[in-house]
Amino acid sequence: MARLLSTEAEALTGQPLKQWFGIDDGNGGDLPGTLGKITPKAAWHGRLNYQAGGDRIAIEVVIQVDPEEAGQLWVVALENPIINEQMVMGARSELHLLQILMDHTIDYVFFLDLDGRFIITNAAFQTALNVTFPGQEIGRELRDFVEEQTAKEFAETSALVLASGKPLLNHVSQFRFKNGEGHWVQSNKMPVFGQHRKCIGLVCVSRDITPQREYEEKLRSAIRQANLASQAKSDFLANVSHEIRTPINGIIGMSELCLETSLNTEQQSYLQSVLSCSNTLLSLINDILDFSKIEAGQLQLESISFNILHCLEETVGQFSFQTLEKGLELVVDFDPALPHLVRGDPTRFKQILYNLLSNAIKFTDEGEIVVRARPLKLEDDQVRISLSVTDTGIGIPANRLDVIFQSFTQADASTTRKYGGTGLGLAICKKLCEIMGGGIRVESKLRKGTTFEVEIPFGVPAKQPVSVPVRLSRLKGLRVLIIDDNQTNRAILLRLCEQWGFSGTSVSGGLEGLDTLEAGVRKKQPYQLVLLDQHMPELSGLDVAALMFNRPSLAGIKIILLSSSLNLAESSRAAALGV
Repeated sequence: MARLLSTEAEALTGQPLKQWFGIDDGNGGDLPGTLGKITPKAAWHGRLNYQAGGDRIAIEVVIQVDPEEAGQLWVVALENPIINEQMVMGARSELHLLQILMDHTIDYVFFLDLDGRFIITNAAFQTALNVTFPGQEIGRELRDFVEEQTAKEFAETSALVLASGKPLLNHVSQFRFKNGEGHWVQSNKMPVFGQHRKCIGLVCVSRDITPQREYEEKLRSAIRQANLASQAKSDFLANVSHEIRTPINGIIGMSELCLETSLNTEQQSYLQSVLSCSNTLLSLINDILDFSKIEAGQLQLESISFNILHCLEETVGQFSFQTLEKGLELVVDFDPALPHLVRGDPTRFKQILYNLLSNAIKFTDEGEIVVRARPLKLEDDQVRISLSVTDTGIGIPANRLDVIFQSFTQADASTTRKYGGTGLGLAICKKLCEIMGGGIRVESKLRKGTTFEVEIPFGVPAKQPVSVPVRLSRLKGLRVLIIDDNQTNRAILLRLCEQWGFSGTSVSGGLEGLDTLEAGVRKKQPYQLVLLDQHMPELSGLDVAALMFNRPSLAGIKIILLSSSLNLAESSRAAALGV
């Protein structure tokens, strides 16, 4: 009491209580009256108040009669005074409250001194240590309760925290106790500083994450099993595909040889069906083989020098007959800045282009298909090439753009029924692009068309093929008329004429072209060269050439006929017209 009143004990002895205190009961009660009501069977519990300087201090007390001496009262003051309506806790109370709070958390909480001895621990950690009674661990070290390896790892991280003065957060480790139990814990260790920022120990808060670790391990095991199963499936498909391709190639070869023998019309029809079905099946097997190789990680890329323009021409040329049959324009447009010789895998490059072109032709019934190639980023020994295939086909719904690159997936079921296919082509393209260090993206509008764009990096050999410069200076200003019903073709040809220094004009049809040629003659500005598309509505290129041949004013104009392919009759007619 003397310490609380900031005075000496002798100064209080023999002094009346009312000299120091008043009653703080809120009812205007007085201390002498209250003391007179206290009996051996009725103690008083309340607050006494007093003034200390400018502070108003209230103390919670219990006053009772001394059971052995009735004329004497005991005044028991509780530890925590209230100063200016704020409770001020003593050190013992603060420690007790801290222990209560720690004991009500599920985490392990403990405080260690600089020598690694326990100062304070909570109930959860005491349970984990398996102590006989609370406090048994105080003054002892962690190594007294855990295996040597656990104690060593804990000491190393503790030393790191104490040496750096910085906390160690979310550290995952395993506590293996001497009783045989093991717990995975996620710990936060923080240094504790006393006066003058002097480190006095560290506090550790650890959470038992054993259930989560066990779940993660089960998940990892399941993933490993799934990967092994997927690998076994891919290996099986790769091996089986090889075995299936061999007899199919035999069927195709024998059917082609048989078709060269003497057969009647019905027999030829049957064999053509066998050959067509065999080629379809072979294409399917090839897709499955490539896909299974990629999945199994068995696909090996080449790195050789090749002429990328030749690759484009060879691949696009394979589709000239198909586009001719469907009445489609097939256009190739490449940037003159594109390096001719690059280093990479030409087979896989052609495979990507082949798949994209095959899809474009399959899903386009009218219009055009345009293949564009251009360098995106050209450095001394590297180039990133953009290759795009644009069609005017059926398009892809916006909600299906994300799934078309998945295995065995097409835009919808009706597409599969009408056009056939396995849904592997785009999945293979995507995986090949990624393996080659590039990517693929798609833009599409339903019933308007689709553009697939591929970006692939290639090496650029230091030694490029020497191109022989074309001397066109004497042809500068040459008047050229382009007759083509396809707008894209006209734009490309006009750009070429401009690059070569020619004076180019374009029209979209044969009759308009003839009128333009006649107008040039009348104005005494005749055209000297005609770039003439063969496949046009109304008048074909050879029809226009024939009309020019029969008009004396136009007969001397040079003609270059543009066609993906001419049959024997068309070639003979062109030769007769001097084209």
